[in-house]
Amino acid sequence: MKIDSLEEAWRTWSRLASYASGRRAYRLLKMITLYHRIQASAGLKEAVSLIERILIDEAPDNVEVYSFRYTGKAGPEWLNLPAGWDVYDAWIEVQGMKYTYTQHPTLPAAHTPPSDGTIHGNVVRIGDPLDEREYEKNRDKIILVTRHHRIAYRLAAENGVPAVLLADPSKHHDSFPYIGLFLTREEAEKYSTVAATIPWRMAEGLEGKSISMRVDSDLGGPGELPVLAAWIGDKDGEGPLLAAHICHPAPGANDNASGSSAVLEAFLALASAIEEGALREPDYTIRLALIPEYTGSILGMEGWLGNLAAWGLNLDMVGRAGEYSPEPRLVYSPVTAGPSRAGDVYYDVLYSTEAGMGIDYYMAGSDHDVLLAYGRDAVMINQWPDTYYHTDSDDADTISVERLEKAARNAAATIYLLATGYQPTGLSRSRLVEEVIGGHIKRGEVEAARLAASILPLRYNASDKLEGAVYDWTPVRDDRLIARKIPVYAGLLTISLDPPGMAEYTRRLEAIGLPRDLLSEVFIAAGRGYRVDRLHSELAAVYGVRGLSEKLEALLELLAEYGMISLS
Repeated sequence: MKIDSLEEAWRTWSRLASYASGRRAYRLLKMITLYHRIQASAGLKEAVSLIERILIDEAPDNVEVYSFRYTGKAGPEWLNLPAGWDVYDAWIEVQGMKYTYTQHPTLPAAHTPPSDGTIHGNVVRIGDPLDEREYEKNRDKIILVTRHHRIAYRLAAENGVPAVLLADPSKHHDSFPYIGLFLTREEAEKYSTVAATIPWRMAEGLEGKSISMRVDSDLGGPGELPVLAAWIGDKDGEGPLLAAHICHPAPGANDNASGSSAVLEAFLALASAIEEGALREPDYTIRLALIPEYTGSILGMEGWLGNLAAWGLNLDMVGRAGEYSPEPRLVYSPVTAGPSRAGDVYYDVLYSTEAGMGIDYYMAGSDHDVLLAYGRDAVMINQWPDTYYHTDSDDADTISVERLEKAARNAAATIYLLATGYQPTGLSRSRLVEEVIGGHIKRGEVEAARLAASILPLRYNASDKLEGAVYDWTPVRDDRLIARKIPVYAGLLTISLDPPGMAEYTRRLEAIGLPRDLLSEVFIAAGRGYRVDRLHSELAAVYGVRGLSEKLEALLELLAEYGMISLS
């Protein structure tokens, strides 16, 4: 163990104590939650403009701030950007009870078209949301959908259904869920079906009931996607990136006003500590980016950010209080990306300060996916599970000031150490390997544990192979190379299919039965020139060997058939 490194990590973290303020971060969070921050909406632009003014006012002289907006058909052809959208009012009336947009900002599904007056109808819950016949025979009904919401909406709209209700059993059962349609400009021009969300508990008893609903919104036009960037050092210099997505509906306190306010606080604390001489000038440029999720990071990596982000620290949900969510944890890079310097440094900061040592294997679902897919070193800090995730109950009264400050201070120390040539201990890698192997053992997957013990220590440079490892096990002999045709997988944002085509693709993907995290890893591997048999072995070491070979082969063939990867 490198005691000197841990001492340096602790010393850096300690020097930031008088600069990082949980109270300031919480005030920033509360201001952000006032805005309905849907992608390509006026609310998102207003929130970014407010934060830009605050950053300019509060940052010391060593900080440069810059904001810009992507408009129209920005970026690569394969990226489907959402149409412009703003909502002004919405309501639904069920059995004499009226629920409004003012009370429940997530009630109108994001990017829903407006209604032409008030819609009245009886509710029918369809069995298979991917079956177009369900919509053909219920064109005069209000259709209730409980999964595959975005595809179901498009099938309903193609068949002239007047309205759909969207419910999600995985979300808090008494809250209105956040569900975004992400309609493109082309879809916005032809669709008129209205979409609203309802809590799962309400949905359970709604079959056959009569309801009324109305939405007042503007949909269409190119929309604008704002980005806020700031840096310490050379504007064109490479260095660590401190990132968070600032989009999502109001209130969106933990997701992701918490990540946004924490990275702002971390950046302000660092800038002041450097300006006042508490920390020396960094060797690399320290950069901040507040972005729309996925769209902003993809556009950034395709353009202004592509050659600047050497390491990425993505904060996504870091402030929920303990009674609602566990302590934020480090989500390390996947086996297909290998060791993460950013993850190693963050773990050293945690280890040296006793602020917690939680580490998880890679999970997909935020902007670290994009950096990894473009070949960068990136990790995420995240709380999971989260009681009020993607609901209107995600409000500021469930946020912990202490957790916000801890997240900001840990992030600030990590980014500074990355920017000053710190040599991490590598303790994170050994701990990660132990977590994966331990998970296999607990599930009774001894063969997977032995495979993980043979592959993961070497892949992560953690240690030699462990006793009891198998050395020659491989599920297939396949020397084909995987190459990607699109850099990153992000569902409807990156796949251009008509609604029936998307339904068929989704049905086949669902039948294969592999997790989304693994699907994301395929694209990360494809960007690194993997052989198929190597991918089989490494993913089996993490996800288990039972049935994986056949499923992974089916997945690769499906992705190749739909033009997302090639096998050669």
